[in-house]
Amino acid sequence: MLRSSLVTNLLAFLFLLYILCWNLTTVSVFTMPERLIPVGPFLGLDQSWSMFAPSPSKEDGWYVIPGTLRDGQQTDLMSVTRDDYGVHEVSWEKPQDVNATLKNEHWRKYMENLYGEENADQRVYFGQYICRQWNARHTGAEQLMTFKITYMLEMTLPNYQRSTPQEVILWNHSCF
Repeated sequence: MLRSSLVTNLLAFLFLLYILCWNLTTVSVFTMPERLIPVGPFLGLDQSWSMFAPSPSKEDGWYVIPGTLRDGQQTDLMSVTRDDYGVHEVSWEKPQDVNATLKNEHWRKYMENLYGEENADQRVYFGQYICRQWNARHTGAEQLMTFKITYMLEMTLPNYQRSTPQEVILWNHSCF
């Protein structure tokens, strides 16, 4: 049977104690000694409960990316995030399963980050990606000309009620 040494156990205990103290600062008047604060970020021990408390996000929503083709036809470009390059009707209705509109967890996280104002400079690259992917598979009248990245913002209200979705235009893009 493999046993850990006293030094390993002591180190693990100190890390757990540090994490406990770090988290206590977020929910009480307890403060960490100033000289110990840099230890957490340096070792990756700085943890946060902010996803759940004291107040979780009240914003939710889904993306709609309507595009205009060379012949004037409208198409839903969210399908590009699922490697589906067919022409689809644009729908502004909330999908039954929002996560199913994306291919995988990587796309979900990417789109989640794209909404944040701190990542606004990344939207141009997503726009270029959509143009490149679509137009590599379509020629002539089906070439993508312009589109807009729209987030349908839905606020969570008290008593689990939902607000009327607001259309937030994050980016307008021209492929040519």
